[in-house]
Amino acid sequence: MEISIFYFSGTGNTWWVSKKLKSIFNQKGHHAEIYSIEKNKTNLENDFLKIVDKSDLVGIGYPVYGSSVPKIMKDWVNEYLCNYTKSNQKKKSAFVFDTMALFSGDTPLKMRKLLEKCNFKVKQAINIRMLSNLPQMPRIMTWEVDKQQEVFEKAEAKCNKLVNKILEEKKWVMRRDPFSRLLGWIQRVGLRLEGKKIKEWYEIDEERCTLCKKCVNYCPVDNLSIEGNNGDVQVVFGDDCIYCMRCFNFCPENAIIIMERTRDTDRYRRFRGQIPDFKLSKIRKTKEQNNK
Repeated sequence: MEISIFYFSGTGNTWWVSKKLKSIFNQKGHHAEIYSIEKNKTNLENDFLKIVDKSDLVGIGYPVYGSSVPKIMKDWVNEYLCNYTKSNQKKKSAFVFDTMALFSGDTPLKMRKLLEKCNFKVKQAINIRMLSNLPQMPRIMTWEVDKQQEVFEKAEAKCNKLVNKILEEKKWVMRRDPFSRLLGWIQRVGLRLEGKKIKEWYEIDEERCTLCKKCVNYCPVDNLSIEGNNGDVQVVFGDDCIYCMRCFNFCPENAIIIMERTRDTDRYRRFRGQIPDFKLSKIRKTKEQNNK
């Protein structure tokens, strides 16, 4: 069986799960590939029809942000997967997985519903607990190596279970209970109401910032830019932030601040280096790299 897994990963958790699923499928005698919806975007767009057309099964993976599917993932599914099925009139099989720190609400159901509207058959839609990437909330962070390893082991076990359910063609849809639906709705409403305020929490510590452009180059929605002239140059935030936490966690100088307290980088250390073998270059190519 040919399996294509398309994923968005903000800071590495969903990349890790996608990579693990690929490995398990391949070990069981199938052929799986993973594709970041960001990386080498031009080539992916050109090859997309061929990739999906040859696939017997499509996987969709993403992190959960406030019991919501990231906008970048929803837009991509609508633009590519939905247009594919409309133009080809083919009903493909798909599965959904999201990664979360504590709770995902009914987020798997939201993506399942979207895919079914796009004429996909979805028997599996689950969440997988991974590491939190929110250092500004230190109580939910997992820094101890043994506890991180425990999270990875449980996530791998869930990946194995998911693959087995898929190969056995058995249904596994999580978060259908009323409590998950209600809490998911509450979190989504809260995010919409507080979204503008959350954006105001972000700022640049100009004394730390070296204008290296890493945040600009690796923002998944191109929400950061460098503006100014005559020596007054700075990084500026736009209005399209999706709260992926990538710029905050991967700034090499810890110059991006979310709430004043995170200037204390000893107490609010950044989430980078916790996902084995992960690098931003594995999920996104910069404009300079794409032009080479």
